[in-house]
Amino acid sequence: MWLCKCDCGAETTVVSSDLKTGHTRSCGCFNLDRIQERNFKHGSCFTRLYKTWANMNSRCYTHSATRFAEYGGRGISVCEAWKDDFSSFRLWAEAMGYSEKMTIERRDVNGNYEPDNCIWIPLPEQSRNTTKTIDIEIDGVSMLQIEWMRKYEISACAFHARRKAGMLPKDIILELRNRVKRKSPKNKLKEAA
Repeated sequence: MWLCKCDCGAETTVVSSDLKTGHTRSCGCFNLDRIQERNFKHGSCFTRLYKTWANMNSRCYTHSATRFAEYGGRGISVCEAWKDDFSSFRLWAEAMGYSEKMTIERRDVNGNYEPDNCIWIPLPEQSRNTTKTIDIEIDGVSMLQIEWMRKYEISACAFHARRKAGMLPKDIILELRNRVKRKSPKNKLKEAA
């Protein structure tokens, strides 16, 4: 038995025959390095972009995924170029202006994840292009439900309580808009005069 010092600085005990035959060439770090090199693909598995790619695949192909019914369950898939190749997805993303403040968006919500149907947009804009987006027209003006709620300072609690009671979104906006108008300081001054 020999006490040997590896090139990496670690010490290990080795049998004479293993030293003579060349069976042992390191403390074990050489094999670990080779395994890591073999398994290293892109070095991005902890990035936000990688998580976006993994979640996109999960929504489309993992039946137990929370949102599978809205994606894979509706027949939405990921193109062959991206499905099993993160590097290909990353190259497209970088060429299309990806940044940490952007989110992937499908132009056609019923279309697949593929280069011709996907773009990067700021997260707040993504809410406009979903199957759950409710567009409401009031007095000839069309806005998203959330925009009407912001405009008239309608709380989500008030809105959802009425929705649970069976009211339609437009009727809720109209009712709560009228309450906001009655409570505004301008109207209180008119009533006092």
